Amino acid sequence: MKNLQRRDFLRVLGWGGASASVAACGFTSVDSGVETVKSYVEPEDFNVPGVGIYYASTCTQCEGLCGVVGRVRDGRILKLEGNVASTINNGKLCGLGQASVQHHYNPDRLRAPLLRKDGELKPITWAEAMPILLDRTAATRDGRFAFLTGPVSGHFKVLAGNTTEALGSRQHLVYDPLSTRINRVAAEQVLGSGAPRLLLVHGMADDNVVFENSTRIMAALENQATPFDLMLYPGERHGVQTPKKEVQLWETYLAFFERTLGGAPPR
Repeated sequence: MKNLQRRDFLRVLGWGGASASVAACGFTSVDSGVETVKSYVEPEDFNVPGVGIYYASTCTQCEGLCGVVGRVRDGRILKLEGNVASTINNGKLCGLGQASVQHHYNPDRLRAPLLRKDGELKPITWAEAMPILLDRTAATRDGRFAFLTGPVSGHFKVLAGNTTEALGSRQHLVYDPLSTRINRVAAEQVLGSGAPRLLLVHGMADDNVVFENSTRIMAALENQATPFDLMLYPGERHGVQTPKKEVQLWETYLAFFERTLGGAPPR
């Protein structure tokens, strides 16, 4: 760790090297005549300056994990669209996925290391951060180092594992605020069952959350002999559009709660 350079550290974390073709974020400070900034650390042979290249990937803005195709030019991600080859979203991509490019370009994004001083996180330079990092990680050979992330997969999961192993630990801890286990425990405490009866409602004209996804859920429930209730709205998308349909939808909800929870809820 003594000879660790900032660029090497970023590569280990997946912020440089292979991921530069997708992320293409500027993590370097530039001093005129000292450093040279390039879009690619090691550009691919097929890269042509000014010509876009398309990469297939997965959107991680939510647990839907929709397939996406990213347009990259000169090492900078320009646009994301749904992958037509994906059976999850069939080429569609919601506004959250479209906006995920702002992870790289939003002016409020993290641009420098942060150090807690006087109870607050304050930005510091990489020249200040690296000695602190080396000092703090020098005592981790006994396994007291842990890498905390949200749910990750693919290359980043491998890189996170490699980083913890390089620092003498195997503790890659994952925190998921939307874990299904939390839902199951809450359902057990409130409803007495970790897998209560399901009411499935879907607008059949939805061009983002496509109806095919619901049919797959139905097939899986049927194969497990799991009972469920179903309400379909032909011609509707994410919500119903007429007052009568709204009344009918809420009556469906209330009737479902009355059957499953016992006793009629307040109207």
